[in-house]
Amino acid sequence: MINRAYISINNKCNLNCSYCSFRAIDTINNDEAFTNSEVEIILKNILDYSTKKQLEKFVIGICGAGEPLLSFDTIKHIVEWSEAEDESKILHFYTITNGTFISQEMIDFFFENKNRIDLNFSLDGYEELHNLGKAKYKNVREGLKKYKNKFGEYPIIQCTVTKQTILNKEKLVTFFEEEEFLKINFGILFEVDNPDFVINYSEYKDFLKYIADKTSIVARQNKPRKKYDCRIYGNYCSVGRNNPFISKEGVYPCCRFHKNTDYKFADFSTPIDEMEKEITARYQPVVEGACYFETHIIKNHK
Repeated sequence: MINRAYISINNKCNLNCSYCSFRAIDTINNDEAFTNSEVEIILKNILDYSTKKQLEKFVIGICGAGEPLLSFDTIKHIVEWSEAEDESKILHFYTITNGTFISQEMIDFFFENKNRIDLNFSLDGYEELHNLGKAKYKNVREGLKKYKNKFGEYPIIQCTVTKQTILNKEKLVTFFEEEEFLKINFGILFEVDNPDFVINYSEYKDFLKYIADKTSIVARQNKPRKKYDCRIYGNYCSVGRNNPFISKEGVYPCCRFHKNTDYKFADFSTPIDEMEKEITARYQPVVEGACYFETHIIKNHK
């Protein structure tokens, strides 16, 4: 049963991060942003499916190939449409921003709608470490300051774990604890060959154990639960089960297949029950603890 989905709201970004997997797949295309009417089709399909299946909650990530807040007006429309049409509050959203240009208007909107949508920030650590893979650390900190001034606490932080993260883990942890960034989602880097960044899954798991054993940081990946979402974020692979990646170009089993035409199985306007049939028919789930993409794509190309 599908109870989660990603909506890749656009394919445009104000940054060009050195390890961005989507920038490696394709160049920025400003024509690949969803319109308000297009996202309404997706939301209605999800709400109809959720009502039919009697779901209490359907989680939608507004993220993917671009920087979501470059389509802030569309995000506002998504929330406003949901408030009007989803009386049972089944639909719950989150989005992840690089935080480099967030305005007070945006912060106020997310605060006013905090029961409907969560705003997470990408931050890889202290300035030197953050700017190795991303950019504009000082702008991100300004955005985080605005968030804390309004919400009274910092948001959930999305931190990408690279070789440099692990080599500097003591300094990184000191930074996060002293600055009171204590709710962090650590995700393993993927689709990048740079030896200065790349790590394996065993190194990632060892890092998470260090976080659990030696720090006061609450990492989502260290919570004991069985959740089908993405192995990259410490959960079980959802391919063949749920969580389709919906972009304007088409629907894929997960973000790592984006623009791989062999794995496109639906259009964004396809009803969710039809997507469910295609997912279960095409993709046999991998054993728990494995990644579908690494099992069927990377391994077959070695």
